[in-house]
Amino acid sequence: SGVTCPRLPVALESGKPSVYSWTGCDGRQFFERLADRWPQIWPEPDSPGKDLSARVLVKINLNTADPFPAATDAGLLRELLLFLRQQGYLQLRVGDCSSISAVPTRNVADKTGILAAVDGLAEFVAFDEQPWLRLESGLPHLPAVSVPQAVGEADFLIHLANMKTHSLADFSFGLKL
Repeated sequence: SGVTCPRLPVALESGKPSVYSWTGCDGRQFFERLADRWPQIWPEPDSPGKDLSARVLVKINLNTADPFPAATDAGLLRELLLFLRQQGYLQLRVGDCSSISAVPTRNVADKTGILAAVDGLAEFVAFDEQPWLRLESGLPHLPAVSVPQAVGEADFLIHLANMKTHSLADFSFGLKL
């Protein structure tokens, strides 16, 4: 059918950031398999220093209203939100800002099924509807960055990136994150 679907998780490498990818169409199966590895890669809400009030922001890709794989898959997002709630994280937000040619982002989220996917599980945050914060980095070549207010309010940030090309680059993968 030409549809790209979730892949099974790759093995964890000790001491390195975890990146998971998928093939096959069952997002629920992906998260069932991830559950076994979850304590190794993510702080448990009831662990020392963590509590159930942790705020999680899931940064998705809604550049345009083009369907998956150009945008985040609404079904996979819903499975991620269900999984996070099962892990005890209840303060969930999902957000992005569409391209200048596609804003307002809320309309794009509706057209792609994202608003329906987050309904009852998380709050949708359109970054073009809120203030942005300027954060000093202390780096000589990048002294400051601007981020949506929702980023500054989150305790944890999950990037649900799309691996794809960009018209202004040979490749972009998740570099825009």
